[in-house]
Amino acid sequence: LSILYYIWLAAICTVVLVLSVAVLALTYPFQKSRRIVHEMSRYLALSFLLPFPRRVEGLENVARRERYVIVLNHQAMVDIGALYHVPLNFRWVSKREVFRIPFFGQFLLVHGDICIDRGRAAEALEQLLRDGGLWLSRGAIFPEGTRSKDGQIHRFKAGAFTLAKEAGVPILPVVLDGTQRVIGRNRLFNWRNRITVKVLPPVPAAEVAATET
Repeated sequence: LSILYYIWLAAICTVVLVLSVAVLALTYPFQKSRRIVHEMSRYLALSFLLPFPRRVEGLENVARRERYVIVLNHQAMVDIGALYHVPLNFRWVSKREVFRIPFFGQFLLVHGDICIDRGRAAEALEQLLRDGGLWLSRGAIFPEGTRSKDGQIHRFKAGAFTLAKEAGVPILPVVLDGTQRVIGRNRLFNWRNRITVKVLPPVPAAEVAATET
């Protein structure tokens, strides 16, 4: 079952990568924001989640024309798909090792996501502030420091808060629940598991600026 799971995952990543490259090649000359690439990713991700019951709350807290640093808890790979319920053209910030995963890493590059080396904290923060600032007109993502193995929220890295403080933008908190239970121990999908995506009210930029990071 594990072998079949990884074959299926590789096939999905390959299809998404090929489509993303094609869409980027056709749209980049007149849309450098990569919004169409993002919207295609959003459509595919939400299509993957169709078999699972989902509950989405708090979308009224999202202003589509606002700039945010989005901060969320991190439980599983399914988090990537679940967050596409948030109607913003965002970019992920991820560690360098993830970009080395065949097909999936190349997709992140095509999507315009930000690669950092967590082993070099100072350089990683500098790159986050530089590259994250470029994308903040559309929204930037910085998840929980690492994936939670017990479902509890652990300490967040300071990069998201520093980026929001430097850019003078609010933080948009998003809480994910149930994503860690989508795939069981035998790599079987738990079709009756419910995924909850809850968008909390933004933390105003003035409040972020007054907070020590």
